Amino acid sequence: MTFFRRKLRTRVLLMAALVFCLISPIPLHAAQTVQTTPPISPDAKISPVLAQMLNEAATDSMTTVIVTLADPLDPQRIAQSRRAEGPDALLRTMQTKTSAAQAPLLASLTQAEDGTVQSVIPFWIFNGLSITATPQVIRSLATRTDVQSIGPDVIDLRLSPAAIDPEPSPNLTQIGAQELWRLGYTGQGVVVASLDTGVDVDHPDLQRNWRGGDNSWFDPYNQHPDRPVDFNGHGTWTMGAIVGGSHSGSNLGAAPGTQWIAGRVFNDADKATVTAVHLAFQWLLDPDGDPTTDDAPDVVNSSWSIDVVGCNLTFEPDLLALRAAGILPIFAAGNYGPQAGTSSSPANNPSALAVGAVNGQDRIYSESSRGPSACADPIFPHLSAPGVAILTAERGGGYFRATGTSMAAPHVTASVALLLSAFPDLTVEQIQNALLSSAVDLGVSGADMTFGYGRLDVGAAFDWLVNHAGEIQLVPSTLTLPILVTTVDDVVAADGLCSLREAVVAANDDMAYNGCTAGSGADHIRFAASLPQPPTIVLTTTGTAEDAALSGDLDLLSTLTIDGGDGVIIDGNDADRVFDIHAGAHITITHVTVRHGRGETGDSGGGLRVRGRLTLGDSIVSGNWGGGVANLSGITVITNTQIVSNVMGYGVSNQIQGGLTVDGGRVAHNERGGVYNALSTATLIGVEIAHNSGSGVHNEGASIARVTLSASTVMSNSAESGAGVFNQGVGAQMGIVRTRFSGNVASSSGGGIFNNGTLSVASSTLDHNRARAGGGLHHFGGTLTLTNDTFSSNRAADNGGSLYAGGAATIRNVTFLGG
Repeated sequence: MTFFRRKLRTRVLLMAALVFCLISPIPLHAAQTVQTTPPISPDAKISPVLAQMLNEAATDSMTTVIVTLADPLDPQRIAQSRRAEGPDALLRTMQTKTSAAQAPLLASLTQAEDGTVQSVIPFWIFNGLSITATPQVIRSLATRTDVQSIGPDVIDLRLSPAAIDPEPSPNLTQIGAQELWRLGYTGQGVVVASLDTGVDVDHPDLQRNWRGGDNSWFDPYNQHPDRPVDFNGHGTWTMGAIVGGSHSGSNLGAAPGTQWIAGRVFNDADKATVTAVHLAFQWLLDPDGDPTTDDAPDVVNSSWSIDVVGCNLTFEPDLLALRAAGILPIFAAGNYGPQAGTSSSPANNPSALAVGAVNGQDRIYSESSRGPSACADPIFPHLSAPGVAILTAERGGGYFRATGTSMAAPHVTASVALLLSAFPDLTVEQIQNALLSSAVDLGVSGADMTFGYGRLDVGAAFDWLVNHAGEIQLVPSTLTLPILVTTVDDVVAADGLCSLREAVVAANDDMAYNGCTAGSGADHIRFAASLPQPPTIVLTTTGTAEDAALSGDLDLLSTLTIDGGDGVIIDGNDADRVFDIHAGAHITITHVTVRHGRGETGDSGGGLRVRGRLTLGDSIVSGNWGGGVANLSGITVITNTQIVSNVMGYGVSNQIQGGLTVDGGRVAHNERGGVYNALSTATLIGVEIAHNSGSGVHNEGASIARVTLSASTVMSNSAESGAGVFNQGVGAQMGIVRTRFSGNVASSSGGGIFNNGTLSVASSTLDHNRARAGGGLHHFGGTLTLTNDTFSSNRAADNGGSLYAGGAATIRNVTFLGG
């Protein structure tokens, strides 16, 4: 897929009429339709709403307007004609064309040095500008032959409450998302964007998927420029339905392996502006401001609409540019039903894909907007998806059941991510064709004005793409069949059967091997249903110091998913580690028990050693010598996995500038401790860290060693110091949020926490921890910040039952009870 991008750094506060698509939106005051044909007079260029505003404005007052020039861009034609010049050709050409077209107008405005022009923001996503000036200047602009139309930027916006439905929705099963999960496609390698109220980046079900960095959040109002926020909750709800994890006990998002970025189109007061929305769409094309980098998203979710039913093409040029750049714009259809002809914009714009809402029984949600469209294509919506009683993330770390087309659109956005993880080279047209052609037909036969082409079925869309691979010229490597393991014996022999070891060799070498089908690119290993259940594979082919998987551990060298189905046990036979994931490999392992592996030394990874990339999900790592998982300069994501009873090492160690995320699951009863982080970065979310014979979390480093621990439980661990958490070193940085420390025991200091680095603890509880000094927390030195915490019933034999502070600390709203 080709990406084009360019970020505009100018940020302003101007206003537009928009409304969320969650439950009956409240109509607002007058809205304008932008002229799409050349005006015949200067007065005709100024919208009636703006004309009235100018007539009522004081002569020296400032009004912000959107000026569209008469020479429109054609991004689709530019993309086609400049494709051979490289991925940044579209952006460079758009910027060059708009700069040249806008130069005469800009020159005339810069000559106004009398205070009549306050600000000018040129756009390049379309040929237009946002100008704040006096009424006289604005009227003079309408006399120019290079100006096509002028519209206002200010209109009120109102929000509607979200409905709460106690009945759960079978939404993920309904759309077939789990069918693709079973094939190893969870959205990995794909980036989705949301334009909404923002996102609660600290929510445990969303935190790990944020791409992070300066190119992953955009606030056109410049109120919160550095990090995602959401003071309304709507954007968190929609993002939860796209990528949300399973900390609630249920899977939230349909594409949990996807990364997300976000921009705000609503400010702190839940107001929005035409200027801000244009800037947000423009940011999507180039988030980092460098056209040569591939950091644009693959798909964008917009669950909002302009406030009235009808056709408004204000943002159609933006959507056209997104499509030309390979970004599919998906919109909620709106909640103006049940009457016919209730489509709203931008969902009914020619370049949008509009999504209506159905319930768990495929009945239309009563308020879902109906067709025909007020714009070009009469079919509206294009597609329907679950949108009733959808369990999703709530800002502040909670959960919520939301209803409306706002919740339907994210299912389609997530489905696009799933398809792109399977077929990375799909175009936006191919994606849309697959989704519409495979939809489950509802209502009257064929496309209709209630369900569109039918209800989303991403499993069927995947099958449609497979069946039309030759017709749409999909890359063959994206269509490889699984390599099926047909024996539990650990053999390498030409016996017509396929062992796990032989399957790994076939995947590593992209060739047929003995009884195994050929690997090819990104491979999947699955296990035959005819195997004894649960399949138990003992690695009996011994050997060390070879890296071809022919003996000893299973060396993983390529891009591979090993799917254990209903559960597979792989036993290292106490001879060698089980999996060795080499640098450059991209591995996903699910529903597998990894046991009885043996590393060379302590903390070398008896179960798994990672020097490439690993996603480990819904698995068990137990009884391994040398610790469970050793992430050594690799990138490892562990979800809903039990890492228990490993010896001669921590449950998980993360070293040599590694990147580690542990999301959910349990790290318990490990001999040296729970999680060890040294000179690396780790994020721990919703994890139970318990009963380890060593610190629950050990973080140390003379240079950067950073750990984030949130929404977790750290209990009944034992160590000399820092039984719950040990944070040591000038580079050791640790942030703890919404976590409980209970029953941890240190023989020396810091029963709950020992700190000699940089530590912040917020909204957390430390109770019933014990030590000789600092039963709850021993702050030996460094920096400590406590905010909204509770210390209760902690005990120390010597000093500091709750807190023993040997260094300066900042304490805000902290409660100390009984110790």
